[in-house]
Amino acid sequence: MNLTLSCGRISAAATVDAVRLHDTRKDEFLMPLQSTTPSDEHRFWSKVKRGSDDECWPWQSSILKTGYGCFFFDGKIQRAHRVAWQLATRATIPDSLCVCHHCDNRRCVNPGHLFLGTQGRNLEDARAKGRVLGRPLTLSKTEITAIRRRYAAGGIFQYQLAREYQIDQAMISRIVNRKAYAYV
Repeated sequence: MNLTLSCGRISAAATVDAVRLHDTRKDEFLMPLQSTTPSDEHRFWSKVKRGSDDECWPWQSSILKTGYGCFFFDGKIQRAHRVAWQLATRATIPDSLCVCHHCDNRRCVNPGHLFLGTQGRNLEDARAKGRVLGRPLTLSKTEITAIRRRYAAGGIFQYQLAREYQIDQAMISRIVNRKAYAYV
């Protein structure tokens, strides 16, 4: 499916029910989202700090321990980025697919930063970006010191440092709290 960002919204280039996603395991179809109401959409987007189309739009409401936003939608609590994708595309998410972030910011709900992928594709993306635990981390003592100094000075968020150093935000948290690399 070709998705285009226009005025902060994603629109499908073809009708959603005609789009076929090819997966190595089976074919999946995107089904139209049935139960959305204008109040759902207003309630959701009122909890988002929108910026320009290329910026992350951080979720401003409830955050799970995993760092993802959460929102009551379609009769259950869902991760906010999954709801953002559904509202933007007006489609449901097939059970075999994940909503992944290009930006690696778990709080981001900017539809332009989200894409559908298999769990395998998501893990490949995480490995390529150095976000999989157990992978050797190659930060120098100078970089670790700089991360701690910059975070302590304020004015920068952990996810911004994570993006800059191309590592997971959770690792930045462990570094600044001296749970990782305490010897530095």
